Amino acid sequence: MEKNIMFHLFFIVLMSIGNSQAETNFDHSTTGFQLTGQHNFLPCESCHLRGIFKGLPDTCEGCHESFSQIGGSLKPLTHVPTRAACDDCHTDNSWTVVRMDHAEIIQPCITCHDGLQYTGKPIDHIESSDTCDDCHIQVAWIPARFDHFGITDTCITCHDGTTAIGKNLNHVTSSNICEDCHTTNGWIPALFRHDGIDTNCISCHNGTISTGKNLNHVPSNNECEICHLNTLSWTPALFDHNNVTDTCDTCHNGIIATGKGTGHFITDRQCDSCHYESGWTQIRDYSHESANYPGSHGVPLTCFSCHREKTETLGWVASAYYPDCGACHINDYEPDKHEGAPVTDNLDCSGLCHKDTPEHQIFHSDWEL
Repeated sequence: MEKNIMFHLFFIVLMSIGNSQAETNFDHSTTGFQLTGQHNFLPCESCHLRGIFKGLPDTCEGCHESFSQIGGSLKPLTHVPTRAACDDCHTDNSWTVVRMDHAEIIQPCITCHDGLQYTGKPIDHIESSDTCDDCHIQVAWIPARFDHFGITDTCITCHDGTTAIGKNLNHVTSSNICEDCHTTNGWIPALFRHDGIDTNCISCHNGTISTGKNLNHVPSNNECEICHLNTLSWTPALFDHNNVTDTCDTCHNGIIATGKGTGHFITDRQCDSCHYESGWTQIRDYSHESANYPGSHGVPLTCFSCHREKTETLGWVASAYYPDCGACHINDYEPDKHEGAPVTDNLDCSGLCHKDTPEHQIFHSDWEL
């Protein structure tokens, strides 16, 4: 007890000496805590409060934390949230940071690197999340590795040919949603999807950029999607005659597609003059456009009533009476009924008595002059 009292008295005397020879010559390293830096210039009582020498902390945090009894200067409220020891970044010469150890930072980078406290994203920075360490390392902003997972904007924002590589001149005309076909690992290989294409098929499927019409393709316009039902393959395809740009016999020649049968009516006219596109069997009502075949003739005639040899060319065309009625009717009029009629000079019956309209037909069976 007496020794303890004497020790405290010695401490009081020592403190009062100030910068005396006793204080200057005291080797603090003998205590296990060597005074360095700014600690050399502090009065003893700054740490040895109430004359206590034993059991004092020997770490920065032991003195410079709010729970310490020493009362050293504390971290400011704006200090970077960290678990690091003070001397990981500071020296005992001053609080000025001489080295920064990000390893023990417990808040996201943006907490400090917000452009106010410390350097943040520049104005032209790529639009991304605030996780700086996705791309950057703690030593410096550059070099940086690029990680697309932190990007918060569309590809074309950067890949515009200026900020970063964009579409080349030979690129398929498409939307700007790069990820429809490409991955972030590289431009190639790419999975082609037609969803992003914003122009017609022929822009690419021209036989140069991509597969186009082959030599045996039906002559047609360039609207591939009219017949080709999906973008997975060319077949199956739905044929649409409205897309064809050439005559029927270009395909319906018996080789590329079904042509005329052996007993077909002999004609040079195109298939659609008589047939419908839906099938061969349904025949159009053929209408003679020539004035040489007027009206309905009053009797239910079929094509073969005149075209007896199943050919478009008729024998009577060479008749001397062509194109008058007599060219066909030279042998079937009733002479005894034509008294006074110049039947041998002119057989244009329709110009004399017979009309070529249905309501004025005069039949041979009841014709009386």
